[in-house]
Amino acid sequence: MGAWGYGPFDNDSASDFWYDLRDAKDPAKFLKKMLDNAKQGYEDERRAAAAFVHFLSRFDRRVLNTLKKDAHKAIKDLLDSDYVENWKDPTNVKRSLKKELNNLK
Repeated sequence: MGAWGYGPFDNDSASDFWYDLRDAKDPAKFLKKMLDNAKQGYEDERRAAAAFVHFLSRFDRRVLNTLKKDAHKAIKDLLDSDYVENWKDPTNVKRSLKKELNNLK
């Protein structure tokens, strides 16, 4: 993984997520798919999708209420999984995830 920080967009997988979102025929459906994807190996993309939903929710809460709930669940699932322990510095990752979770309230 080419991680350069602890935030949701600080790695190569998140960059891949952006390109996939850009190319998606139905971006809302793509976001829902990423948020629901609990497969091992897609944690970074799921996290990026949740952070993106938080960003969008600042503009139009009506459209994103369902996705926001899904984003909250995605981040909570990551906190409750072994995702955090796979990082070199799990404490900072956990802190970042908790901040993301709080942003989605």
